[in-house]
Amino acid sequence: MGRPSTLKRRARSEAERRFDAFISYSRGADAPLAGALQQALHRFDKPWNRLRAVRVFRDDASLAANPRLWGAIERALDASRYLILLASPAAAESVGVAREVRYWLENRSEDDLLIGLTGGELRWVPGEGIDAAGTTALPAALLERFTTEPRYVDLRWVRDVADLSLRNPRFQDAVAEFASPLRGKPKDVLIGDDVRQHRRTVRLRNSAIVAPTTLFVASVVAAIRALQASREATRERDVARSRLHAIQATQLRTADTALSRQLSVAAYRASPTAEARGSVLSVASLPPVTRLGDHDGPSLALATSANGSRLVTAGSTARCGCGRGPTRGPRCSSRTSR
Repeated sequence: MGRPSTLKRRARSEAERRFDAFISYSRGADAPLAGALQQALHRFDKPWNRLRAVRVFRDDASLAANPRLWGAIERALDASRYLILLASPAAAESVGVAREVRYWLENRSEDDLLIGLTGGELRWVPGEGIDAAGTTALPAALLERFTTEPRYVDLRWVRDVADLSLRNPRFQDAVAEFASPLRGKPKDVLIGDDVRQHRRTVRLRNSAIVAPTTLFVASVVAAIRALQASREATRERDVARSRLHAIQATQLRTADTALSRQLSVAAYRASPTAEARGSVLSVASLPPVTRLGDHDGPSLALATSANGSRLVTAGSTARCGCGRGPTRGPRCSSRTSR
């Protein structure tokens, strides 16, 4: 315990330690539990503005399969404040777990060791210490290490439980046992803080959902109102145009009957207002009129065919001809009556 390297490591400040805990476990027996415990410790009583509550190292590779990993394991152990040992018969027989525990005890204190009993037995005899014969869950390096009865969290029940999350009250209580020394808070305070943090997170999450939803609804309502306003503006424009055409049609009903009819139809098509309907009915009651536009001057005479289908007018200017060829005489114009 008095080695220079040990003293050097113990002299490191807490700020230099990158991990709050290192989980040592049997990958064959407790891999699911180790992963769930790591995630739970990361999330338990986590402030809303932090990525995780604590940093926990868990090596999911097999040291026996790849001995070259030991250098990385050693650095992680040096950088950790606590060692969490998931004790079980499989862990007691694991070469990797035994090596991690020995390294920890050579360089750190058993006071910084947290035990979770996942299987087997851990027996203490008052006045004697660990019962080596009856204890099946601890590596050999720990059997004679404790001078007082070690405190552990009994996790043997987890093997029959599917829900290893903080939603499980029993698992949450076990996680709080480990989180208490890591966070430096009593367990009951941690659980209360976790409840408050959870409520705050839920409120923030709900706010994050409600705010965009509110903005979306507001934008939809604004778009609908804008569309309604546009349609109303178009309707008012059409009504105004219809009334203007109706007024013009009324003013021209005697001076220009054809144009008056066109304006009344345009007024009704723009918007079937009362003025537009009245204009259409007013113009429709007028007799049919045919405009003769071929004379430069006034018409001096007119005649109709026997059946009334032809109208012939005569003017007084220029040369005109009736029939096939041009002749000197009155200018002739003919229209088919309607």
